[in-house]
Amino acid sequence: PIFIGGDVGNACWIWVEDWVPEGRTRLIWAEKVNSDKYQSRAIELVEFFQPRFAVFDKMPLFSDSRKIAYAHPRTVALQQFDNGKEPELLEEKLVLDDIGAARRESGPAYFCVKGDRDLILGGFTNEATHVSKGLIIPKKRSGEPSIMADVRKHLGKLQKEIIKQPNGNEIHRFLDKVENHLGMAAASARQARRFAPSVQPFVNTPLPGPASRAKKLEAMTGAREERRGSRRDRMRGGV
Repeated sequence: PIFIGGDVGNACWIWVEDWVPEGRTRLIWAEKVNSDKYQSRAIELVEFFQPRFAVFDKMPLFSDSRKIAYAHPRTVALQQFDNGKEPELLEEKLVLDDIGAARRESGPAYFCVKGDRDLILGGFTNEATHVSKGLIIPKKRSGEPSIMADVRKHLGKLQKEIIKQPNGNEIHRFLDKVENHLGMAAASARQARRFAPSVQPFVNTPLPGPASRAKKLEAMTGAREERRGSRRDRMRGGV
């Protein structure tokens, strides 16, 4: 089964992984997306990869993220950090808070993962660095897509800092406001895998093999990326 995670901001980063028979996750696609294209590109990738489940940040592009969840209500959840709480999967609706009126819910329900940022990142790093069942990413090689440099850089930035509290106690928290976006997206994909069993069974058709998938991805993205002169920077499926 395939799982997708997305880190959302001025630039959006999307991570696609496969759960392989050895009980490990394997990166099969990573991509940086301009925030203006985030909604359409995320929906495009969900429809192509047909994941078991996907988790994208709720904020700061709430309107776009909500539309992705509406487009695939049984496949996509949004994520909102709620520090101090164990991650959980909830259903919620858009809350309208009009001036002079009572708060009310509107629109269809969507899934939302809420939980502590450090717990979510800690769970991912513990699993990804496991000696025998850690994350599988392509080995570094000459001529590899440039996104792989981002993958390694961002994963390496999932580090903790020591913060001293007013009472003198020390706490360890994952660094914030650093270039760890694909690491955050990977952690979201892990939440997708974690909560997938909570969602009703999802039936999809088998994905094509790596070669066929690469051709379809090229057809799906080639024209746009050719205009940008960056065809060599794509991960070509099945990596």
